[in-house]
Amino acid sequence: MKFLYSLVLLTLVFAGCSTLKVQTDFDPSYSFEAKKSFAIIKSNKQGIDSLDEKRIDKAIIQELKLKSYALGEEKDASLHVMYRINVKNKTQVYTDYQIGGFFPYRGVGMGVATSKSYDYEEGKLVIDVMDAKTKSLVWQSVSTDRLKEFDSPQRRMEYINGVVKEAMKKFPHAK
Repeated sequence: MKFLYSLVLLTLVFAGCSTLKVQTDFDPSYSFEAKKSFAIIKSNKQGIDSLDEKRIDKAIIQELKLKSYALGEEKDASLHVMYRINVKNKTQVYTDYQIGGFFPYRGVGMGVATSKSYDYEEGKLVIDVMDAKTKSLVWQSVSTDRLKEFDSPQRRMEYINGVVKEAMKKFPHAK
């Protein structure tokens, strides 16, 4: 289980060719005006701490600080931030139509359909922001992309920063 969790976090490195899709949702009746601090809450209480988990934590902290929120302790923070990662195996089927037997005098030919399938893994990063007092979900972002490996930890960190930046783009600034 520990290996599988680490593998999922390691494969958070989504495809570099901009297939990233981000969807956000929020409670329109919720007021962020009085909220000044946040804490990242670990949903996994087993103490598994991978490199990518640290990278995601750092990226979320960086983005929320840029929006004027202060990092605090869980008991003192006004917002709790949690995230989870899901990976699914997917198959994409391409059908290519080729024309063969073209005869210039009669203009006839024969079309041949060739189907090819491509297996890949799709990663999803879900960031939930909850009101610390009511424990209700007030904002959510879902980022989906194809997984790939990067050739260096620096490139992986740059990509994770980019994904989190896009995910948090519509999160309101602290007042």
